[in-house]
Amino acid sequence: MQCCIGQKTIEAKRIKQNIILDANFGEHSWHNANWTTGFTQLKPVPGNKPSKPTEVAILYDQEALYVGVKCFDHPDSVFKFSISFGFRPLVSIWL
Repeated sequence: MQCCIGQKTIEAKRIKQNIILDANFGEHSWHNANWTTGFTQLKPVPGNKPSKPTEVAILYDQEALYVGVKCFDHPDSVFKFSISFGFRPLVSIWL
């Protein structure tokens, strides 16, 4: 079994502009973000090329970390996963 299939490093970009949490990515900061692509799928076959692309960008300021995810898939294909540190979940993300 391979460890960390499809693991990527995403560069977070520091911002000064306020972000509105509306899933529209309309702010200038999102347009200038480092959008990362080329992910692999987890289901049904881990490591395979996905049928639809996904784009992810991370922004941060003095108070928050913003994770933008653009999933180009049918809404029925969305599922939840958790990011963990040790045995404690840090955050859950729907993809």
